Amino acid sequence: MSTLPAALGDVLEFLRAHAPPDVYEPRDLERVVAAADVEFFLAGSTIFGRDAQPLEQLRVVRTGAVEMVLDERVLEQLGPGDCFGHAAMLSRLPAGVAARAHEDTLCYRLPAQPVQARAHSGPGAPTHRTAARAYKRTRLPRGRTPWREARYCAVDLELSGLDPKRHEIVSYGAVPIEDGRVQLGAAVHGRVRPRGAISEAAAQVHGIRAADLADAPPLEDAIDPLLGALAGRVPVAHVAAIERGFLRPALRRLGVRLRRPMIDTSVLGLVWLYERDGSAPRHTSLSALADTLGLPAHRPHDALGDALTTAQAFVALAAHLDARRAETVRSLISAERRLDWLRRR
Repeated sequence: MSTLPAALGDVLEFLRAHAPPDVYEPRDLERVVAAADVEFFLAGSTIFGRDAQPLEQLRVVRTGAVEMVLDERVLEQLGPGDCFGHAAMLSRLPAGVAARAHEDTLCYRLPAQPVQARAHSGPGAPTHRTAARAYKRTRLPRGRTPWREARYCAVDLELSGLDPKRHEIVSYGAVPIEDGRVQLGAAVHGRVRPRGAISEAAAQVHGIRAADLADAPPLEDAIDPLLGALAGRVPVAHVAAIERGFLRPALRRLGVRLRRPMIDTSVLGLVWLYERDGSAPRHTSLSALADTLGLPAHRPHDALGDALTTAQAFVALAAHLDARRAETVRSLISAERRLDWLRRR
């Protein structure tokens, strides 16, 4: 029986189709996915140089294209599903080969050997007291920190409705980001039994009904893994006002104050479009933004699926914006002011 969250199912299926069987046994792929990172490289950027030490990771191209280069001569171009990087795979190429992104490229970075998967939720999660204490006490990255050096956590909530005064969280997903990499193995997710009813409109969007939550824990017990994932990390969300509006009262019930900074990928996406095209729509959905960036969208309206899509969109947008001017934690948090200025020009 699979222990991998359903939202990571398309990652698993992709790797089942493309991961080299001489490196991974099919039975090990779930543990490989649960230990994988997701990386994004702008076109022209170096993935690893010619003097790189023997590599312990294998990379699989999900979207985009990668060139294997020797002295500026392209030996091979790789596309979606192709693997590269592991020392055993480089042995067929001349010494001194480097890898660079031919196009904007999303890769899965896999361990050389399967490792014990980290639990995504459930037993072993921190208690409420320790999770709340860690959330309160762990310092957030300083505003002047270059964006790649900071820690983030992409968050998505599914709700019983859209009014924070009447409705509640019914599920959450969170995906940490470190060193500009999305950490699949540290993702957490959970369902929450609300005190009130789920509106029919909300149920039609995410498909979660009261019967599905009959055995789910109440908020006070369910949210600890989310607090643990957020500790010391800048939250990232798509249309962050919604997540902020529901997290604030939810955490208040636990005696925890929501820490203020939050990065909004919908705002970053519009800033990027303005700077790239000179114009942008008033709003952009998460799936539309992922499509524009050339990224996969994972199980829309599943909290963990949307959190993963948000995390990937964030690292791609931060890389694009950083290529134009150096981005910091503060500049990404305050991107709405930049968007207002771009709209008034």
